[in-house]
Amino acid sequence: MSVLQQGDRHAIAAGLTVANIASSFISPLRQAPERPIVITPHAQPFVTESMVKSLRGLPLRDHVESVGIDAYCAFVVDLDNQGHVSLWTKPPASQAGEADDYDGFIARIAAQYAERVADLERLPEAAGLSVAEALQRIAAKSLGALNQLSDAALVAGIPGADEIAAILPAIEVEVNGPEPE
Repeated sequence: MSVLQQGDRHAIAAGLTVANIASSFISPLRQAPERPIVITPHAQPFVTESMVKSLRGLPLRDHVESVGIDAYCAFVVDLDNQGHVSLWTKPPASQAGEADDYDGFIARIAAQYAERVADLERLPEAAGLSVAEALQRIAAKSLGALNQLSDAALVAGIPGADEIAAILPAIEVEVNGPEPE
């Protein structure tokens, strides 16, 4: 188990990195009034490639008993802080099917969530609440959250997704009423 889970096997640890591949950058932290603008050159794409490669080495855990983080995703941007910004989609940016691409990140979170709540009856009560009451509180505080979790479970194709897709939206409707058409 990772330090990130703080000893709680039910905690989901996810990480997201945004790496900059711009060949130069104007950092607001390096600027001083009445002085010329400081532009920092970067040896690209080598610097970003090295960073992304290093972070791809983070251990990902496949179930709650293993060690590592549950989900990780990396984005690469081309941002010079002079007005230009774009999402970089070529390598070293994550490519479809790689462990750190966004779709895989969402699927891993959904799968880890499903593993932890596959048997709702075994979960401890949250602050004296039943599981149903805790889900109702989530629905009341975060409109649409249960529907989003349901959709993510279906998209990820995780075991129990059909059951999750039946239960969570029903609780959402029970608490918040049907979605307006």
